[in-house]
Amino acid sequence: MILFVESLDYRYPGSSRSVISQLNLECGVGQSLLIVGDNGCGKSTLGKLISGLLQPSSGTVVINEKNVFRLPSRKRVSAAMYVHQENHLQYFKSSLEDEIRWMEKWMSAEADLTQLGAFFVSNDLIRNPHDLSVNEAWRFSLYLSMIAPPTVLFIDEIPAISNRNNRAALSNLMKARHELGLVTVLSYQRILDYPFQAVLAMEEGRLTSV
Repeated sequence: MILFVESLDYRYPGSSRSVISQLNLECGVGQSLLIVGDNGCGKSTLGKLISGLLQPSSGTVVINEKNVFRLPSRKRVSAAMYVHQENHLQYFKSSLEDEIRWMEKWMSAEADLTQLGAFFVSNDLIRNPHDLSVNEAWRFSLYLSMIAPPTVLFIDEIPAISNRNNRAALSNLMKARHELGLVTVLSYQRILDYPFQAVLAMEEGRLTSV
């Protein structure tokens, strides 16, 4: 298994209730997974735990046989990345080009600018990422994730599933990651008509088959 989650439990500080409760999950090579559930059910928390952005109350997340929480920050980003549903929170530079260069430096990789079209991102790289629309910002995040594709990518929601460019960008991403043998996890409120290998429902902090 590429991704192995065992007995994962998470409680917010000061709370006695587990948002994630004894959760188990396995994903193999090239697998894509959809997690469905209502807002507030724990999908985002799970994504942050898998990506090492939150420390669990108990349990483990293992990617390529390595405990995510014991990896240094650079190696952790190579293992797992979380695409936030509020994309502007992920941008720190004053232009798209600077964001790309920063990602190249951080990941010790070289960006392929020809991929911009696959994610419907403008090639006007002097634009400030905070001037992008919500949909453009989300697609730019998908593009950045392909500069040095992490083993596991957790995408927390789609800003507008009816947006044709968003749908095409997601399809292009899933196809590319599948061909690379990488794991892609998407959370959403309902089942989507994409070729996911598995669809799971998040209920009371646990995952069940749909």
